[in-house]
Amino acid sequence: GGMSIRISTDQIPVMGRVSAGVRGMKLESGDALILAAQIENQDEVLLLSERGFGKSVPGAMFDAQGRAGKGVHCFFFNKSGTTGTYLASALPLSSPCGVEIAQQGGQTTCLDSRLFPVQGLSDKGKPVVVAILDDIVTGMTKEK
Repeated sequence: GGMSIRISTDQIPVMGRVSAGVRGMKLESGDALILAAQIENQDEVLLLSERGFGKSVPGAMFDAQGRAGKGVHCFFFNKSGTTGTYLASALPLSSPCGVEIAQQGGQTTCLDSRLFPVQGLSDKGKPVVVAILDDIVTGMTKEK
């Protein structure tokens, strides 16, 4: 659903290896977690929808909350679905680099991370890759 939560590592208790852990974020039915990472305020997080709309959000925009919460929207989708209906990938970056975007049809696109527009949490992103017809974005990684 385009939700995010940032929690302090102080809120995560140290546990033994056989423990079940603690809830980090409440997920709605049908939602899935696509990224769990430590980010610093100077970092950026690249967000990309399955329709190829993306943006870069500064780490400082993700305000800390209590764990086990619902979080806040970090990506808004048009009701018509033109910008996508879900986030296909999220990638934390501490410095600009090349990124590789994979699509379901087998196409791979390599881009400079600086091509992702820097936007706020409430924005919808801009077209970054072309995902036409039934071809959708399936993931994004740093170039090797």
